Parts: sequence; C-alpha cells; structure tokens
Amino acid sequence: MVSVTNHTPFTSKEPALDIAGHATPRERILNTTHYTDDVVREFIATLAREPWFERTIVVIYGDHGFNLGEHGGMTGEVDLYREGSWVPLVILGSHPRLPRGPSAQPASLLDIAPTLADLLGIREANPWQGHSLLASAPERSFQYVAHGLVLSEEGGQTVVTDPRTGAAALYNRNRDWLQHRPLAASEATRAALARRAMAAGRLNDYLLRRDLVWRRDAR
Repeated sequence: MVSVTNHTPFTSKEPALDIAGHATPRERILNTTHYTDDVVREFIATLAREPWFERTIVVIYGDHGFNLGEHGGMTGEVDLYREGSWVPLVILGSHPRLPRGPSAQPASLLDIAPTLADLLGIREANPWQGHSLLASAPERSFQYVAHGLVLSEEGGQTVVTDPRTGAAALYNRNRDWLQHRPLAASEATRAALARRAMAAGRLNDYLLRRDLVWRRDAR
C-alpha cells in the first residue's frame, strides 16, 4: 500500500510544484492537491511499465474532506457537510467487468472491499456492510453519526446537523449538491429525521461492538 498525505496543515513537500500562495488554507490545499496528483501520476506511470500491470487494480480514495467555511464557522474537519464527508473514489484497471468513465452511483468506502472481492471472483459469505459497486445500484441510504453530529441521506433528502447551532438542516439530496438552500420543513420533521439517523448509528455501533453484524450460525 502506498500512502500520499494531503492533510492539514497542508505543507508542500515540493514547493517547486506549487501553483498558489501559502497564506490561506485554500491556497495551501491547491498546492498539496497538485503535488498529490503529480505523485499519483508518476506512481501509476511507473507501474504501467511492469509486465503485471494489466492484471493490477489500483484504488485511489480519501478518508475525509476539509471544509473551508462554506457554511460559516470554523474550517477543518468539524462538520458532516458534503465538503467534509465526500471523498474521491477511483478504481483503475483493465478488468473486463470494470466500467469505464465516471459514475454518479452513490458509494461508500465500505464498498471498496466487496467490489474488489467481486472483481477477484471471491464469492464466499462475509460480514461486510458495504456492497459491490458492480451489482445493480439500489436506492441507497447513508447514516453517519460522529461527535453528536448527524448526516443522513435517504430518498431525495439529506439531513445534516449544523455544528454551530446543533439544529438539523434539510436539503434536496440531488439538486442542492453544495447544501446552500435549506428546505422549508417543520422543526419536528427535521428533528425526527435526525433522531432516526442517530438510532441507526446506535444500532450499528451495538452490532459492531458485540460482534453481531454476522449471524453466528452462519460462520
């Protein structure tokens, strides 16, 4: 595994490649992202010269984003808005079942292992919570809870907790990608959606901590 860090405090590893200034996080992120892109390009170009590259699958992903105050308040990893929770996911390879081009299919990092297993022809039962991205795309819902904040995407709606106020905001999941236009809804509706996500998070934690994700009689 190769790890390339593009993380706070966003310090350039090769200043000669910088494409912006250094005074603000936004400028520094441009520099470190450009550096990361160049390193990944060089790495893949090196792999491509190997005879086994045609039988290789490369996965590129991030673990979290970084907000720059798009919703007011502090910058950093302090909320679950899309700029902080959406990440790149690229699967590269010549496998005949691997689709070409971009996909708008909702995905999670939990889907990486099932997808790779599917590409490798592994069909054994397992307790993974994700699913293969090569399978038919169901209507997916996502619930994520961290530090008392909630992110829930279900149907055509997204619910996000504002870390400044603790209130739940409701957005159109597909038409308001930047989450700048809160939908008109009663506080009771928003709170109910947030509570449902919190309940799903507690259930997930309970099953994981007690090793109950997979039925014991199925092992």
